[in-house]
Amino acid sequence: MVDLKLDADTLDASDTVTINFTKHQGNFPKSYSIVDLYHNGITKDIISGTDGYGVAFEVWKRPNKSVIKVKGKPTVYVIEDGVKMPIQSPIVLASNGLSFGDVEEVDQEEADTYSDAEPLNYADGTMVREADRPEVYVIANGQKKHILDPIAFADLGYNWNNVLVVTPKSLGIFTSGAPMNSNSTHPEGALIRVEARILCMLSRAERRSRSRIYSFSTQGNMTGAKFLVIKDKQAKKFDVATQLTYPDGSLIRDNSGKVYVVDHGKKRWIRSSEDLTKGGYKKEKIVNVDNEASSQLPEGSDVVADDIEKKNFR
Repeated sequence: MVDLKLDADTLDASDTVTINFTKHQGNFPKSYSIVDLYHNGITKDIISGTDGYGVAFEVWKRPNKSVIKVKGKPTVYVIEDGVKMPIQSPIVLASNGLSFGDVEEVDQEEADTYSDAEPLNYADGTMVREADRPEVYVIANGQKKHILDPIAFADLGYNWNNVLVVTPKSLGIFTSGAPMNSNSTHPEGALIRVEARILCMLSRAERRSRSRIYSFSTQGNMTGAKFLVIKDKQAKKFDVATQLTYPDGSLIRDNSGKVYVVDHGKKRWIRSSEDLTKGGYKKEKIVNVDNEASSQLPEGSDVVADDIEKKNFR
């Protein structure tokens, strides 16, 4: 087992990794494209003439929605698609379905493998109000959208108890979007119940029908989320799409007892309870699903705690 420590900031698309062996070389030395290794996730090769011995490369990164901090430093980050986004307040973290209880401490070396990105913002659909102002806004696509009046607030299914009160002038980082009135549509990410009949989540301007209650109640970081109750006239503004799958970061257990973490839209089998614990995952976040729900997700590579602890193949 070899740990290849690569500096993402200095790599070029033309770079390669060359492997050689002092014995049983067979068809080696051989060079592998960095681009191919990264996009394939796992690359396997056979060493010819050596009774089936092989080589396997895995480019390992933490699953999306992982929350990390460098040992001895205060800044907390969320990992998303290979970048790390600093968290500026507990309210921002909570609006994204995460908490400081999810934080894992890492070495500076590991943190440096992720490029720096803009700070994480409130999740789309979050309602916020500055402490010294009466205006209530909905966050959508990086903008703040003013809800014009109490009638619009009620018609859109919002609840005053769910409005986050934030520090004065903290919403100044957002540009203003189109105001929200009774005929406006909800932003992406809204969780809605259509007149107590159907559970949905809005995604990319579509209404994703949920044919089974478990399909929402076991949604990883959506568990405990607050629904909006809307009327049929609001629901008719969206097309019905296929059933929603599990978000990245979810821990699911199928009927056979196998536990998976969802990462980049794939389910990655966590082989043992030791791998679960050493990998930084929490048993209390595992949700049970049936095999039909699990089968909706394609399989990714297995999660092995030793790879995580030793940062192999990063």
